[in-house]
Amino acid sequence: EGVFLGFYQHNVWAGMRRLNTIMTNTACQQSIAKEVLWSLQSMGFDVETMPVIGRITPEIAELLPQTLETQPPKIEQVLSQRHMLNLMLPKPLISDKQPFNIRHGAWAIRNTSSSFKAWYRPALLAASVGFLWLSLTVINNYQLESKLTAKNEEIIAAFHRGLPEQTVILDALAQLRQAAGGSANGSVQQRTTEQLDIISKTFEKKPWQMQELNIQDDQVVIAGKVNSLSTLNTIRDELANLSKAEVQVADTDLNGDEVSFRIRW
Repeated sequence: EGVFLGFYQHNVWAGMRRLNTIMTNTACQQSIAKEVLWSLQSMGFDVETMPVIGRITPEIAELLPQTLETQPPKIEQVLSQRHMLNLMLPKPLISDKQPFNIRHGAWAIRNTSSSFKAWYRPALLAASVGFLWLSLTVINNYQLESKLTAKNEEIIAAFHRGLPEQTVILDALAQLRQAAGGSANGSVQQRTTEQLDIISKTFEKKPWQMQELNIQDDQVVIAGKVNSLSTLNTIRDELANLSKAEVQVADTDLNGDEVSFRIRW
């Protein structure tokens, strides 16, 4: 329930307002009438010279005596409800073809097709999902590249530990396998990988200075230097435990604080 009012001049609406009130309540009609007048005046309405068009209550008519003499509006004791007035309104035309339109800005009539509006949200959602998928793919690729770089660095570090006298040319892992006597296929490659894994795990627990590494004809030979005989025995025992084979210390040479050795199994 309420009353809707506005000020229209020179084909432009200068202001509009709706007062939410029960118009059948006669006790507050006088205060509502004053508020209607004040609202119109704040929009630029002149009581003395400007006409009133529409439907008003007797209380509002009392506040507009001069205007009502020249342009009398419809005075009703009880104003009709909004939806009833909407049904009674004619459709004003600016011309024979162009309907009158007071919508502007965000409420202006658009010429876009209805089919585009129907597909706008699904297309926007699909684009958002595609952008999210692309972002996750880029992040995942970056993480994989970081891991690959870290693994390559680990392989190169293992290469320098195993073959300190050689430099990496192209592929550190392939070059390490070639130096160890491995081939590119079959069980030889698998055995070489297993033996390198055993040596690497032992080296992590008890590192030594590597001088020779040879894996050939089902035999592994390691030569290097350690700081004591007890360290050498620990390395031998660890290799035997991991390889499940008999590990022999072929020869040793004590030189000051270093022990040169050769191990085979």
